[in-house]
Parts: sequence; C-alpha cells; structure tokens
Amino acid sequence: MVLAMGVMLLGGLGAMSRYLSDLGFSSVFGRRLPWGTMAVNILGSGLAGLILGVTAYQHRSPTTAVLLLSGFLGGYTTASTIAYEAARLAEGRRMLAAVGIVAGTMAGAITAGGIGLAIGIAVR
Repeated sequence: MVLAMGVMLLGGLGAMSRYLSDLGFSSVFGRRLPWGTMAVNILGSGLAGLILGVTAYQHRSPTTAVLLLSGFLGGYTTASTIAYEAARLAEGRRMLAAVGIVAGTMAGAITAGGIGLAIGIAVR
C-alpha cells in the first residue's frame, strides 16, 4: 500500500511537471505545433531509459524503478495528449503536421530511450 501511495504522489508530481514543462517549451517555441508535448515525451523516454539502465542493469532497487517509471514518468509523459493534439491538427486540415508530430515524437522517444539506457548502463 505504501508503494501505491508513492506511485500516486509521484504521478501527480510528474503531471504537474509536464504541465509546467509544456508551458516553458511553448513560451519559447510557440503553440502553432505541440512542441512542448513532443519535447516532454522525448525527455521522459530518455529519463526512462536512464532509470532502467541504472536500476535493472545494475541490480538496484526495483522499488525505485517502480516509483520513478510508473509514478513520476507515468504522470510526466503522455501518449493521450500527443494523440489529442494530432487529432486537432488533423481536424484543422493540417495532416502533414499531425503525422509529423506523431512520427517525430515516436522517433525521438525511441532514440532518447536508447541513449538514456546506454548511459544508464555505462554509469557505475
């Protein structure tokens, strides 16, 4: 039960961090495209890879991984928001932007996750 409460609290912290990060990215890059959501998901994937590399491959506490991955990063990253924003772009007849933002997010997330994992494994 304590672990579940930790996941819940860190999930809330992750969601608040996502909101503030999105505001920051959007203030720099504008809101014409959902750059903030894209950046948050890519950054979150990189952090997830790093955490996995440090915890799983170096035999660290699985509790830490659950709290950070399911809790904080579960609240921080958001597939549903990028899907919503892509749908809004498509509704506005901006199909290329909709496909580009989804493809860019996925490609960036996979790349960042791999880089994070490699760094996490290499850190001793």
